Amino acid sequence: MSDAQVVAMAFSIITGVPALILTLINIIIKLRKKRWVWAEGEIIRNNHVSGQRGFAPTIQFSTDSNQTLEVTSRVSLQPAFRVGRKVDVYYNPKNPQKIVIDHFIFNGNLLLLIASIMISLYIFFFSVIYFNIAF
Repeated sequence: MSDAQVVAMAFSIITGVPALILTLINIIIKLRKKRWVWAEGEIIRNNHVSGQRGFAPTIQFSTDSNQTLEVTSRVSLQPAFRVGRKVDVYYNPKNPQKIVIDHFIFNGNLLLLIASIMISLYIFFFSVIYFNIAF
């Protein structure tokens, strides 16, 4: 095997495995949205996450049983959401403290974009190995 093929094989493994993991996480998030309950929420504050540059939003929403909850997202982002912004929230009816914010960053679409890029790189590097392309 040429040096280019060894490098291509390494990159195909480096891109393929994380792409598979990100795709699986995306599928889990999408399945949650189908089984979980929708509610309209409002960003009431942003919490600085120690050791990170981002802010985790706290969302206030009402469940189907008219219970008002404040839940802080486990995902942080930079820049922070505007306080007072309305967001769609999906929550676990068995444990309403578990939520997914229906936003590009939180709902799995960003993961899908990253996984798609990685799969493209995987296909490219795999084709270098398979078709014995040398640079």
